[in-house]
Amino acid sequence: MKSEEFERIKRWFNDYLEQYLQKARDEDVRENFKLKAEHTFKVEENIVRLADSLGLNDSQKNIARAIAFLHDVGRFPQYLQYRTFRDAESVNHGVLSSEIVEKSGILEGLSDGDRDIIIEAVKFHNSLSLPDKALQSPALGLFLKLIRDADKLDIWRVFREYFSLPAEQRNKGTVLGLPDTEGVSEEILTAIREKRIAFLKDVKNQNDFRMLQLSWVFDLNFKESFRIVKEVGHLSLIGDISKPSESVINAIREVEDYIERKLKSKVYFIGAGPGDPELLTVKGRRILNSAEVVIYAGSLINPALLEGLRADLYDSSGMTLDEIIERIKLAYQEAKTVVRLHSGDLSIYSAINEQIERLRRLNIDFELIPGVSSFQAGAAILAQELTIPEASQTIILTRLEGRTPVPEKERLRDLAVHNATMIIFLSAGMADKVQEELLQAYPEDTPFVVIEKATWPEQSILRGRLKELAETVRKAGIKKTALIYVGKVFRELGDLGRESRLYDSKFRHSYRN
Repeated sequence: MKSEEFERIKRWFNDYLEQYLQKARDEDVRENFKLKAEHTFKVEENIVRLADSLGLNDSQKNIARAIAFLHDVGRFPQYLQYRTFRDAESVNHGVLSSEIVEKSGILEGLSDGDRDIIIEAVKFHNSLSLPDKALQSPALGLFLKLIRDADKLDIWRVFREYFSLPAEQRNKGTVLGLPDTEGVSEEILTAIREKRIAFLKDVKNQNDFRMLQLSWVFDLNFKESFRIVKEVGHLSLIGDISKPSESVINAIREVEDYIERKLKSKVYFIGAGPGDPELLTVKGRRILNSAEVVIYAGSLINPALLEGLRADLYDSSGMTLDEIIERIKLAYQEAKTVVRLHSGDLSIYSAINEQIERLRRLNIDFELIPGVSSFQAGAAILAQELTIPEASQTIILTRLEGRTPVPEKERLRDLAVHNATMIIFLSAGMADKVQEELLQAYPEDTPFVVIEKATWPEQSILRGRLKELAETVRKAGIKKTALIYVGKVFRELGDLGRESRLYDSKFRHSYRN
């Protein structure tokens, strides 16, 4: 939306407001019209702050501001006719607002897309939850979330100011004419325990109305919204109920804890392990189970790891780096816990450096949780120690040069001169080249082991001598998701020489004399 198109909408709203102020025949109507006018201008301020926090462009920001000015235009005829802002006793003000906007012709000249977004956002800004069409359209969903958050943030301001006034100065229309009696309805408390918005139909007094508004935090959509709630202290006075019961105190604490959790939400990079779901760390499983968005490497992650998750799942195998980061950014801005699930351990061939660098540039909080590497899982499957005295005390983790080059001094033939235990990743499809390179330094009869899909139900194991590696792998049809182990440590135990001195009866140290 162009700036001049937004300015036209803003001028229309001001003229519309002036017409209704002139129609007000008594002070009550006029004061309530002023209340709604101030609310509109404050909502526009809120939506600009939210839009800025999301990095929206000028066109998107103009659409958001237009929605802010138009979202409550139905409130004026609603109050003039029914003398209440309570939709249940009059009309749905969101629907009425959208009808007024459509009939006004103020959106003529806008693109069909912008026009539809504005009308739908105005129409559903006060609905109990996002409509299906918003879930199916990311653009509409974004602007609906913006107006719903901006609207709530200012309604909280209104009620914070209301409850700060002496009782005799409070306008009862603000609290829908509800009685100021003690207690809170169980239905309202149940909604908070279930972390959902309470229903207006269950509100019986002003305390219920206070707690109803506290429940709105469960419908906030952006991290910036939670920052504003805490920064301004909107909920402190709203939740200041006299003589609160223990259940009310617990409900208020639930709301406060929820806000803190949302403010602390971050992106977790988790090493998923080699495949067996039980080899995911306890910490990794706990965070994965609580995640709201999971982006996983679909070509490598065992689908069993995703079973039972309530998160939105995105397979990154077909995504570019830009697409992955954009998905993470959107979820983070919505204060969601995001898991980036990688196979094995994050420290080896995980391509996380470029992701982390992008997140740092975007000031997105993240944490890394290590996993069990496939090379460790393979050693466990083989019941094999990879460092044996006088056989090999060094492990080389590497890969063959392919479409992605390796540093010149790290070619297989150069590393092979050490005759150390070598574990080769991402190279099973080039086994002939691996064999050629290693035979430049390893003896022909050096043992090898190839493990395909270690710890998966379909895992397979191949053994042999280095001179047979390529032929063995070719006959097995293995081309990927396999590790190649090479080294003297894979000989029969009796052929490996001396045992470790650590537990030798003649070996003394500070714990055994």
